[in-house]
Amino acid sequence: MDDTGDLRLDLQLTKSSGQGAFLVAGTPVTYRVIGKDVYMLMSEATIRAMAKTEKASAAEIRAMLSVLKNKWIKPSKIDEDGQSLIDLTKRDTFLQGFFGDIGHPAKTGKKVVDGVTSVGLRAQGATLWVDVRTARPVRFQNDAGRDFLTFTQYGKVAAPKAPKPDQILDGKDFGF
Repeated sequence: MDDTGDLRLDLQLTKSSGQGAFLVAGTPVTYRVIGKDVYMLMSEATIRAMAKTEKASAAEIRAMLSVLKNKWIKPSKIDEDGQSLIDLTKRDTFLQGFFGDIGHPAKTGKKVVDGVTSVGLRAQGATLWVDVRTARPVRFQNDAGRDFLTFTQYGKVAAPKAPKPDQILDGKDFGF
């Protein structure tokens, strides 16, 4: 969540891989999932925030940045919060996480949503707007209208690939 209490995310999902850039508590972190392999990239702001919570000295912060900045960490263990973000980067767990077991949603009439003629599927206080031509999701929105996801760039973004070996650190070495 950012300083407004919102979770900001940018996801790229494919059948066998995915990537998610998240702004959590005001600090960016990226997860990339290739098959069963998970990689995590922390921004400089995230590394500094982590160092601050550990009460690291200026020298320790510089050392952390020199080792971790611009490197992908392959975690050896993943906590519950990390797993919930990772699940958003995988197509099947993303859909289950957001839509869960909604039973039988009610179909709405047609409406133009984000410039796309769509039909809504309503259930549990939210609506998934779906393109009437392609059946692809366009927008997922709760009844309050404040929280929503938009779905764009279908087929326009290359599938994520594993980082190069010289860019990967073993998470065991860092307690990840």
